[in-house]
Amino acid sequence: MYREEYPRPNFIRTDWQSLNGLWEFESADSSPRNLSSYLFGEAYKEQIRVPFAPQSPLSGIGRDENFKSVWYRRTFDITAEQLKGLVILNFGAVDFRADVYINGSPVTAHRGGYTPFSVNITGYLKEGQNTLVVNALDDDSDPFTPSGKQGKNGFPHCTGIWQSVWLEFASKAYISAYRATPVISQNAVIAQGYIEGEAKGRIVAEVFLEGKQLGVYKYELKPRFFIKIPIEGSLTLWHPGEGRFYDIILRLVDDNGSPLDTVLTYAAFRSIELRDKAFVINGAPVTIKQITDSRFYTIGHYTAPSEAAIKQDLLCALASGFNSIRIQGTLPEPAYLYYADRLGLLIFQEYMSPFTTLNSHTSALWANEWREVIERDFGHPSVIAWLPVGGYNSKDAAFVNNLCSLTYASDQTRPLADGIPHFRTNFFDKRVSAKDSDAFLAKLHNPRNGGFSSDKEAAKARKSCPEMLPDAALAGLPLFASGITLPAEAYRDTASFKKHFAAYVNAVMSAGAAGFCFNSLFDTPEAANGFYTAERDFKFDRAAEPSIRRFLAQIK
Repeated sequence: MYREEYPRPNFIRTDWQSLNGLWEFESADSSPRNLSSYLFGEAYKEQIRVPFAPQSPLSGIGRDENFKSVWYRRTFDITAEQLKGLVILNFGAVDFRADVYINGSPVTAHRGGYTPFSVNITGYLKEGQNTLVVNALDDDSDPFTPSGKQGKNGFPHCTGIWQSVWLEFASKAYISAYRATPVISQNAVIAQGYIEGEAKGRIVAEVFLEGKQLGVYKYELKPRFFIKIPIEGSLTLWHPGEGRFYDIILRLVDDNGSPLDTVLTYAAFRSIELRDKAFVINGAPVTIKQITDSRFYTIGHYTAPSEAAIKQDLLCALASGFNSIRIQGTLPEPAYLYYADRLGLLIFQEYMSPFTTLNSHTSALWANEWREVIERDFGHPSVIAWLPVGGYNSKDAAFVNNLCSLTYASDQTRPLADGIPHFRTNFFDKRVSAKDSDAFLAKLHNPRNGGFSSDKEAAKARKSCPEMLPDAALAGLPLFASGITLPAEAYRDTASFKKHFAAYVNAVMSAGAAGFCFNSLFDTPEAANGFYTAERDFKFDRAAEPSIRRFLAQIK
């Protein structure tokens, strides 16, 4: 069985049940049935292995079609004891629109292919066997919906359920939303959230560091809570390469002390700011040595075959000497950020780019999903920068400014960059492509092209986008060199690779950059420019891996 681990490792309920595995599956693109038939009728035409998208080999379907409408169905059992409490149905991600039914009744709908959603389904359940049906609607060719690289540049499509589905069980109340903000100046975690159900009793917070209990704190239970959890003693900080954090157990108990809900979570203390044209973490400048990751697997496509595979991907980046990863063209599973937290990796969380001008309705759709991304990932210390518009944006200044304003309103603790052209950014994320390191260095020193690869591109963009930031404003920001792709001859052999890689890194550092980002950690369907193959094999002599790591370690 694939993907049987708990799917949300930064917010764990211990009483849960996986719904991954074999489901009935049917595409409605060619000969759709009526709704009643999908809910109650004869067996679907195929079976699929959830949580893998039907285009991926691990799904058991493995057809790279741009499915527009697909149906899923399975049964699950509920006991009389479970029905005495609350049952919560969770989806990690369903691309793009999901309509969910329990025993023939609609229970929730969600729009957005990259973010989780949950619903209390207790009132729709019966003792014994219950039926869950999901209809997913998607179209990767629609430019008005966020789909990243799906169906483009050789990447396969992605439709429907592609992250885990599971049930959780609580008593008469449970934490339905939660956000924790560690505040170094207060030696405390400021936690807030919402309670669904009978919010009577207390919240009990237990704090641990490396297994040692530091304190137990009690608060009044309210439908919306805002609590301050103190951390006793000197703070242990989360540092790059050293992912240390405080484990927190949150318990809801009623007035008699009986448990209502229990959640295991964690919080890490670290500061991030931009100062003196550098990224400063916990008061010390850190050079960001970054590589892109498109989160693609040949067998699972956008879903990792296992949690162990996710951790191994991050270890590949560390083994090559990088301290940072930029997620590109998709959004990672929660387990990816959990292991980045553990390993002390620095993550730039990048959203999709619309390559067209959005209307008010579709712009709101993008903004809502980005808001959900921030809420999902806010508590991960590994995430040190938001990129609400990834890569080259739509040149729609109003849209970009709206997403940036939303980001600032949602999180004042992290810097952001807004894609190219720049309208509103905290650092100069400059994409540079060049035939060799000398040409690369010349372009890097030239601030006049506003982040574009050439003056010609920049002039064309500035003519159509007068709202672009002027060159003087960009010159005053920390420089970050991204989109670096080594020339084809660099991949000829190990010696060529090391020579070209060192030349490009030295060029970046001689320009006074705060960091750099190379393409890419793994080969993708789009390009074979990875340090590793798509199957995660290092492309060069294994002896080169530690030498590259040592070379990057010299850059402070």
